[in-house]
Amino acid sequence: MKLLPIDCPHCGVSRRFHISHDERNLRQCPACTSWFIFSGSTEIEALVEPITCPVDGCGATPDRDALPAHIIDEHDGNLD
Repeated sequence: MKLLPIDCPHCGVSRRFHISHDERNLRQCPACTSWFIFSGSTEIEALVEPITCPVDGCGATPDRDALPAHIIDEHDGNLD
């Protein structure tokens, strides 16, 4: 994992995040607490309210704070 500066797609604040380049990365902005998915080197997908699970075909709408636990419990931590 590399530590990369990423601009939050919601508030624009730049923060450094640990990122794995070979998979999708779920991250939460510490400034605005919004969730986003970082893929590859530049692709950023903002998750908007109400948050829907980003795993294809799931469609669950967990609470903002429960999103990471949902992905781990229901999808074994896999975003693909």
